[in-house]
Amino acid sequence: MDFKNSKMFWFVVSVVLLITIILINANKQSITGNIVEASDKSETTDTVSLEEFAQCLTDKGVKLYGAFWCPHCNNQKQAFKEGLANLTYVECALPEGGQTQACKEAGIRAYPTWIFQNGKRVEGELSLERISQLSGCPLHN
Repeated sequence: MDFKNSKMFWFVVSVVLLITIILINANKQSITGNIVEASDKSETTDTVSLEEFAQCLTDKGVKLYGAFWCPHCNNQKQAFKEGLANLTYVECALPEGGQTQACKEAGIRAYPTWIFQNGKRVEGELSLERISQLSGCPLHN
């Protein structure tokens, strides 16, 4: 085999090897994606939807007080994702500064503040699990 044919041989081998690697990686990603989808489906079968969870909180009179400029309040609201529309959220901050009358009357001093059905107040960002424990609203069936 001369130099020219040798170059062509290694070029073809390299291309075949590259295509093989690409196909193997594509297959691995496909398998991994199917496993993730399957595990997501099993979680949703034993977990209450965030809409139902937030609605339960609202039905029990649980309220979240916050301010639009508060990063912890925004994190707390984002944790509810699609359920946020069902959650009773009270905005305390006025655009020009200061606090709304509703929040003054509720005695809100920190953001976020959760007020539960039994009157218990908890200031700060809470996990959904902790909110579930304090409210009695289930996260899991």
